[in-house]
Amino acid sequence: MLDFKAFEGSHTGSRISEALENTVSQFGIQDKIRSVITDNAANMKKAMSVFIEAQDNSDVAFDDPLLWEDESGAEVVEVLGDTLEHLACFAHTVQLVVRDGLASISGPHRAIISKCCKLASLTHQSPLFKSSFETVIGSGRSIPVANDTRWNSSYRQLEAISGLDTALLTSVLQQTHHENLVISPKELSHLRDVIEVLRPFAEATDLCQGDTVVTISCVIPTVLSLSKILESKQFTGSLAKTLLQSLHSRFSGMFQTLGIEQPGNSRYGKGFSSDIYLLAAVLDPRFAYHWLQDLPLSQAEKESLRFRITGITAVNYRFVFGLNDLSEFLFSM
Repeated sequence: MLDFKAFEGSHTGSRISEALENTVSQFGIQDKIRSVITDNAANMKKAMSVFIEAQDNSDVAFDDPLLWEDESGAEVVEVLGDTLEHLACFAHTVQLVVRDGLASISGPHRAIISKCCKLASLTHQSPLFKSSFETVIGSGRSIPVANDTRWNSSYRQLEAISGLDTALLTSVLQQTHHENLVISPKELSHLRDVIEVLRPFAEATDLCQGDTVVTISCVIPTVLSLSKILESKQFTGSLAKTLLQSLHSRFSGMFQTLGIEQPGNSRYGKGFSSDIYLLAAVLDPRFAYHWLQDLPLSQAEKESLRFRITGITAVNYRFVFGLNDLSEFLFSM
């Protein structure tokens, strides 16, 4: 980490841009930046676009909760005289995919999720209920608080509730006069159905949040795996269908780059179409070209894509390491 800054007042695009420029200048890395990854919030998009533009009046403040609803594809902007690629945050985009799915839930599945939210709030807002809950269920068996900007906190909340002893939970709720929150066996089944569909997304979110390992290389393999899982016969409900549609829409640029889909008019643009995801995946020994087998393409199409990636990788390798190493690199590919 080079810097970690906080400043008072509204976090507008121009102010974020100014803070970023100051840090870039301080460390003298103006000519070393090729990509910048931010979340998809409107003020971060604005910050990237105003590096070399004058401040205008269209800034957006960070404290607007609707910012987390914004979407963005990869954008290329001119920064400090060099071409810089602005990439959307993978974890945030996965969160938006899950939000699309959760928003589509209706009927008994929505009802049980609502009941779980109320139960979780009760354990954190009522000292009397919390005391009774821990006495009966056991100390340390509290229900996690959900965070609007971290969807997997909601997943862990649902998972924690599904793992409770329902007989003991029912006893606590009846003793404290909250019979309306008792979870029936059928509702528990609905809850576990939702958890089962969301589990791969929780694993994907955890995978891309490593502090000490490279994570950008897992983007393509993870998106392909999520798509393959959702397309399997294991998941046939409306939640899985919506998640699959949102995944292909928000990562449309990636699916088009891989030749899985034809260019279309996705409302999210060409997000994740950058070659950096291809380079990162093939240069990571954990993935290399293994993820190609998950592509719904013919063998000839896969070989063609592999040849294209090898060419892109070789050019970037020569740029970084020099011409003398290129032949050895190509031979190893």
